[in-house]
Amino acid sequence: MRKNKRNSQLSNHPKTIGFSLILALWFAVLFVSTAALYAQDANNSIHQWTYLNRVIITGSSDHSDPKNYKVYSAFTMETVIRWQFSSILVAEVNVKTESREVDVTDNARVVTNLESIELLPINLIIEYHPPVRGGIHPYIGIGGNFTLCWEKSGVLDNKDLTPSLGPALQLGADFDLASYIVFNIDIKWNRMRTDIEENGTKIVSLKLDPINFGTGLGFRF
Repeated sequence: MRKNKRNSQLSNHPKTIGFSLILALWFAVLFVSTAALYAQDANNSIHQWTYLNRVIITGSSDHSDPKNYKVYSAFTMETVIRWQFSSILVAEVNVKTESREVDVTDNARVVTNLESIELLPINLIIEYHPPVRGGIHPYIGIGGNFTLCWEKSGVLDNKDLTPSLGPALQLGADFDLASYIVFNIDIKWNRMRTDIEENGTKIVSLKLDPINFGTGLGFRF
């Protein structure tokens, strides 16, 4: 069995504090922008919420500095909350947990499994829903991603992984199954970078930039 322990040092890591401040500022800017858009559309009475659960497959990555590190794909569930604050604009927050295996290949082409990392990606996205008729509702979105590593195992257990903050893009569609039930398909990309560190010294930089494909059911209320 793998031996896991919670990363109790992460909350005190200087980069974590810096990223948290940046994230808080980004949320503040987005909130002000959203309020301005809402004020411009004050005559529109649409205030519709949607709750979604998606099954997600996330792509793998073999981009690292130094090279020869590989982070494998993940299969997980995603929880989504949407708020439609105008006839064409929707704010979406989605969150999931990912368990990813990490391997490294040495010069002799021997592959060593470093065990797993547990990630918590959070996306905040503003979606544009074009005014189309019928039961199909496509959308495109842009926003930001914040990803935190909250637990590790194996060789990585005593290492630190820095949090990641970057842009996120989204493309998808809702299909009406009933007046309050939708079937959803969704593709997302987000920029993700994290450093594996030991005692404050960087060992490797990982570049994931995952593409996520998801599908699920949603309920409007």
